[in-house]
Amino acid sequence: MLIKKFAEPAVEQPPKGWLAQKWSDLDMWWYVWRPDWVRTVERFYWHHIRPIFAPQNRWATRVVPRTWSDKTSLIPELLYAAIIDFVEQEKCFEVTDWNDTEETRRLAAELREIYTWAKTGRAEFSERIRKSVVEVSMEDWLKSDVNWDEYNRLTDEMEQWDTRCLEWIVRWRGILWT
Repeated sequence: MLIKKFAEPAVEQPPKGWLAQKWSDLDMWWYVWRPDWVRTVERFYWHHIRPIFAPQNRWATRVVPRTWSDKTSLIPELLYAAIIDFVEQEKCFEVTDWNDTEETRRLAAELREIYTWAKTGRAEFSERIRKSVVEVSMEDWLKSDVNWDEYNRLTDEMEQWDTRCLEWIVRWRGILWT
């Protein structure tokens, strides 16, 4: 049985006063016929001044350091910050129906796994790598008992995880909106 939802009757708005109608007309006239120099000033304000005081992508501005950084270290940081923002701020698991098909359930599980890696796993893994190398002075560097095999194994494993996660983010970037 089909249920039709009937539209509510439109509530009539009170008529605008003479002054309000003229102001509306003047505002429309100004928007259409304003001089080019005004458009240039507005464009400069919206594209150069306003973003300084009210950036639209705060998650990105918080990740990028205010000093020089190598692109190879910025790319993972930005993409992981985008995933964290997508899950926490946009609340993708509350807004989007991830139980629609088998593929969306799989994508949701992979997204949760990547979110966990980006949020806590990567930092914990970096700490394990840091602890695997004992800090030694330059004189004792060659004589030290640092287990370089363990260090290389951990860095390779972290590199593989990063590559796998970043490839997933790039491949499925189309679903990262709510």
